[in-house]
Amino acid sequence: MTKQRIPGTWAHAAFTIGERIGAKRAAAAAQVGERTFYNWADPDLETTPTLTQAFALDLAFADAGGEELPFLAVYQAASACRAIVVEPCCLALVDEIAETAKEFGEAVEHSLAAARPTASRSQVLRAMTEAVELQQATKNIVRRLGAIIRRGAGPRLQAGVPHEGQTKPTFCVSGVQKSGHLPDKRASDAHRARGADALRQ
Repeated sequence: MTKQRIPGTWAHAAFTIGERIGAKRAAAAAQVGERTFYNWADPDLETTPTLTQAFALDLAFADAGGEELPFLAVYQAASACRAIVVEPCCLALVDEIAETAKEFGEAVEHSLAAARPTASRSQVLRAMTEAVELQQATKNIVRRLGAIIRRGAGPRLQAGVPHEGQTKPTFCVSGVQKSGHLPDKRASDAHRARGADALRQ
């Protein structure tokens, strides 16, 4: 009797891949023996592939016409349920903007290389990686802005004085948060310098 596998689990992801491409091909993609792959698909066992192996299996599944990446879908579903606490730090926002600009440049560079007719598989995979990193960097900015808005910063906050019901903005200086005043000039200059270096890379 076929074991029941719960959707959204690693075992179900492995089983889904095995159903489409077969255990032999899946094991070859992950560079393991078939027994190891069968163990990954067994809901009664706790063995799972490494990140590299899961990535290889997802790509093999996609190459065979799969409409999603099973292991990535499990990871995304599991992580989406976790609340990520982000401090409303304005200087951290500057760093994240600089990092996003850097990731954007790298994503464009490698995507253009992948767009060439002579592009290799490794070049396309590199472009995918850079695009995902850019997407994550953009999400970091969105989360930071949301935290700043929730703290009370916004258009009605003038000259550092909050209106009724608002709290003062938070700045991070050398890992220490300080509320209600601007950060030390040297620390602020250091943050800007890091941002400029990232943009030049």
